[in-house]
Amino acid sequence: MTLAQTGIGLTSIDTNKRGEIKLTGTVAQNHTIQGGYLNSPRLRTNNSGLQSFVIDPHSEVDRGNPNWYYYTNYRGVHRGELLVEAQYSERRYHFTGDGGTSTNIVDSPFLSVQQCQCLYNAPYFDATDPEHRNNRQLTGSATKYWAVAGRHESKAGYEWFRSQRTGGNSQSSTSYVMNSDFVTDAAGAPVLDAAGYVVPSFVPGISSLDFFPATRGGTTNIDNNSLYLQDHWTINSRWSADLGARYEHVKVLSNPGEILSVNSNRIVPRLAAAWDIQGTGNHLVHLTYGQYSGRYNEAQIAANSPVGNPPDVNFTYAGPAGQGRGFAPGFNLANYPLASAFLFNAPLANTFMAEDLKSPLTHEFSVSYGANLWNGRGYADVAYVLRRQHDLVEDFQTLANGVSHVLVSITDPNTGSATTDPSAPAFTNRVFQNTNDAHRNYDALVFQSRYRINGNWSVNGHYTLQLRNDGNYEGEGTSTPGSTVFSNSPSIIGNYPEAFNATRNYTEGRLQSFQQSRLRLWSVYDWNLDRFGDVSVSGLWRVDSGLTYSLAARNQVLSATQVALMTAAGYPEAGNLAALGPITGNHVFFTDRGSETFKGYGLLDTSINYNIPVFKQLRPWVKFDIYNLFDNRKLIAWSTTIRQDPASPVDQLGLRTGYVPSTPATYGTATGNTVSNLFLSAINTYPVAFSQAPAGGRTFRLAVGFRF
Repeated sequence: MTLAQTGIGLTSIDTNKRGEIKLTGTVAQNHTIQGGYLNSPRLRTNNSGLQSFVIDPHSEVDRGNPNWYYYTNYRGVHRGELLVEAQYSERRYHFTGDGGTSTNIVDSPFLSVQQCQCLYNAPYFDATDPEHRNNRQLTGSATKYWAVAGRHESKAGYEWFRSQRTGGNSQSSTSYVMNSDFVTDAAGAPVLDAAGYVVPSFVPGISSLDFFPATRGGTTNIDNNSLYLQDHWTINSRWSADLGARYEHVKVLSNPGEILSVNSNRIVPRLAAAWDIQGTGNHLVHLTYGQYSGRYNEAQIAANSPVGNPPDVNFTYAGPAGQGRGFAPGFNLANYPLASAFLFNAPLANTFMAEDLKSPLTHEFSVSYGANLWNGRGYADVAYVLRRQHDLVEDFQTLANGVSHVLVSITDPNTGSATTDPSAPAFTNRVFQNTNDAHRNYDALVFQSRYRINGNWSVNGHYTLQLRNDGNYEGEGTSTPGSTVFSNSPSIIGNYPEAFNATRNYTEGRLQSFQQSRLRLWSVYDWNLDRFGDVSVSGLWRVDSGLTYSLAARNQVLSATQVALMTAAGYPEAGNLAALGPITGNHVFFTDRGSETFKGYGLLDTSINYNIPVFKQLRPWVKFDIYNLFDNRKLIAWSTTIRQDPASPVDQLGLRTGYVPSTPATYGTATGNTVSNLFLSAINTYPVAFSQAPAGGRTFRLAVGFRF
């Protein structure tokens, strides 16, 4: 791979050795027990949790992800009419080697301030603060078949699911992240010192540092207890219905501190009806309506705890100006005055959760018509799907929520001494609550079909046409799940409403997941070679229209007018925001959201599978895949980074109404294997074979194994 800006080439190896075992036993007639274990660890060399930002090999590490999962379940029929099922499963996933290990402040990671979204000098995150993402699940259900006014299949069940996060999410092994641009040469490329490090430039009033005093060893448990009842009712030969509901109780508790974030209840319906037009099964109409609770994301729902959510205090550099890792004043904490402190995040001080907080709620309606064709050799189906999302979770920083005085303390990582600001500055409280000010809407037509040419050869197709996928809220950013503005944010909704508006800061339009059309057409041909086994050959044609992108300047400095509006309204941190420089998540739009479109593409993949019987059920097999058979290397995404044009007029917020490319020489070109737009930082610039595959070009994959 080639790093952006510096152009340095690195070799990165992604190793995923997967082992799996499954066992099935029949303990009595109609009583079965199954169990399974999967071990799928992953190791990536020369990699980073913020890989798309990295421009310096010193920010790369070898990241490991131990990952295993096991389950056991029971299925049995009692008295010939009652089906009982139960299962327990557990998954453990954690991070190793993900970040730096040095506590010397000189080995802190650097983020560029104005030049680009770039990471250099040292690894981001802290390898000495390992994190875990675990879950456990226990389920049980009973299904009974009975007849009253038709036939019924009724199912009742219970589910307990725990999602667990551990660790403090340390952003740096030094507890500091430096924010400074780098020195460039005449061509605009980063200058490297004798040791190969990118040379930072410390500029008073522009450079800053973020202090992340993370709490290690904490745990957040999200416990979801659910009861559900579902009845499939066959009314007659033409009509059937599904009537059901699900009750959910969710409790989110973090330790240390026994911090309660959520304690909520909700009932959601699940309804469906089917009409067999002729009573033959050849022409079917389906209607469905359901409500679905969104996931309770640990990073957002537990924002009032320090688990995975370190405090973040920013201090502005007072000078003197200088350059390089050897420039001692740039690393002297005394040159970052406590009086300049701006609080991004203080989970135990000014962050609160609304008492009635729940996860987002999705309403989904669908209607479909399907028909068997050519005496059952073919089938076609068309469906309309509508989704509306309500009660999205946002943080609100308004005067109505009040302020808190936060004791700001900064610790020297080398001496261990702490300095505290006795004036205890005030900051506006952050309150997480449900809102419909943020919204997303989706409508699509989905076409499916299949045709069996003969007993060995079949053709299948799937096509999605998005009619609508818009809103004013994109959701989570790349590598920033559950984030909200002024804390690595995709949305500024609800923050300082006097200084931001929907026209310039969170405009409506097509979301970045909008993709007008998506086609998958595949065919499989099987040969039975009797005692020599069997062979199957398949081909898949993938056609995707381009993703959308927005003409927006990212991470902008607040205008003087915005600062004046906040100051006049009475926000105590207005002056600190003014000195902060570019603010992550503060995007300025020049057109509607998603007004532009990247390029679409088409790829042809093929696969050959062969297995041969050796002894009883033992069958060795080999699978050979060729992705992107015709080596399509089309440019499908490019640099879209723009900035406000200083020569253009300003609006009522003091924001420029025109834009120019941030880097004219690279605008509209591929600056790496991925590019960024708004909150997405991993948009592929060339077609890829599959997730985590190398960017662009023909890709081969070989797999072998045994079935028994």
